Amino acid sequence: MIDHSFTVFIDESGDEGFVFRNPPDKGSSDWFVVSAVVSFSNQQDRVRNLAARVRAAIGKEPKNLLHFADMSHERRVRAYHEINQENLRFVSVLVNKREIARPEIFQAQRGRLYYYSVRLLLERVSWLCRDAAKKRGLASPSARVILEHRKRLRHDDLVAYIARLTTISAEDRWLADSAADVRIDWNVIDARLMETAAKSQYAGLQIADIVASGIRTGLEANLYGNTEHRYAKMAVKQTYQRSGNFTSYGFKFFPTIPDSTHEYMHWVYKHCVG
Repeated sequence: MIDHSFTVFIDESGDEGFVFRNPPDKGSSDWFVVSAVVSFSNQQDRVRNLAARVRAAIGKEPKNLLHFADMSHERRVRAYHEINQENLRFVSVLVNKREIARPEIFQAQRGRLYYYSVRLLLERVSWLCRDAAKKRGLASPSARVILEHRKRLRHDDLVAYIARLTTISAEDRWLADSAADVRIDWNVIDARLMETAAKSQYAGLQIADIVASGIRTGLEANLYGNTEHRYAKMAVKQTYQRSGNFTSYGFKFFPTIPDSTHEYMHWVYKHCVG
């Protein structure tokens, strides 16, 4: 395998649908969140040990997978407490689907919203790895990227999409539009170092599930119309930022960041906006 300094685990929370309902009715999620957990490649034992500590702390058997949806509130808080002890960084793309002006663009072909979100995510992951490599004097800023396997989406299609962002044909309007102003640092991201895997294969994917789901819970109203932002606030500690600027880096809102009048944005403006 090509030498790499970082290992990045990516998972998502929410769905890509656009059939919305207001609570308590169920429909598509309002938010689609894709999160990356960034670690040093030579510290993967620590990632595995972290997952083991979380399982022990919340009373799960060693063979059990960590899944945010299966945890009670108390266990989620404890999981975040354990995660906060590790040298990890988070990057998240937060898609406010109700505010997308032309949802038909993303509905035209399965996976488009996911692909585009991953592209935005990899931009910021690449900046983080580039800066960290420079700061630590690492020989290479390159990252191995492991995405949670998704049904009905082929790994080869995702890799091809990322690879084609470097050479876009104007004939492919969707690809050309999605590649406009691509700011991925290609010294960090290499399609040959991208793979998909099941959560059972990598502890880091289980941590990414907890991060993505916890952040979405801070934005997405439940069946009673309430949000729970404690997990998201705990994630802020390890979220990528520059000089206190989170919303251009570790928290990328798409299509735009909602204004502070929205109650669900209270924690963002209090903890992440200078």
